[in-house]
Amino acid sequence: MTNTDSHFANLRIDSSKIFSFNRIANNETVEGGASITYGTSFSKTKKGTNDEVLNFEIASLARLKENLDLPTSTTLGKKSSDVFGSFMMTPSNIFKLKYNFAIDNNFDKSNYDAIATTLSVNKFITTFEYSDEKNNLLNQSFTSNSSSYQFDNNNSINLNIRRNNDLSATEYYNLIYNYKNDCLTASVKFNKEFYQDSDLEPEKEIFFTLSLLPFGNANI
Repeated sequence: MTNTDSHFANLRIDSSKIFSFNRIANNETVEGGASITYGTSFSKTKKGTNDEVLNFEIASLARLKENLDLPTSTTLGKKSSDVFGSFMMTPSNIFKLKYNFAIDNNFDKSNYDAIATTLSVNKFITTFEYSDEKNNLLNQSFTSNSSSYQFDNNNSINLNIRRNNDLSATEYYNLIYNYKNDCLTASVKFNKEFYQDSDLEPEKEIFFTLSLLPFGNANI
């Protein structure tokens, strides 16, 4: 593993980042060489509003000469990068679907897939997400859920959990209670983190946070 690859192990390019001037997220590194970034997008909104109900983007990059100095995890240094794309659909106010992907330039395999669904019913919101990174130095796959319920204007509760699909094991879950009014914000968080080593006991933590507006925070 080169120093460049090690530093950018978690860097991932998608259909929106690929058009950014600083897409490799490093002010000290210049891509160099001649390249062209190309793509297309389609968007549909509700009549009479600006609410987006459908969006699709796809983009890729081609360069005259391979650039070995760029992180291999992004495929931007290849003569033909991955084909990056995203799809978003909001058929109603209660459901939303998002899909991001990266397909090998030969179109013979997928290097990244991420699917997220959000369901909003009254005061309850839950999001399920599946992520599979195949072209990353970490090569990881996760399934996660984030759910929240708003009891009233002041009280809410959140539950977050993530599972490592490669290990078939839960990584962590946390439960958070929040109270908020015009003067203060208080929260109690219970966190349980699991370890890859089965001989170690899961770590349990409880945090209390109090914010007096506009003075600042106090954590216990």
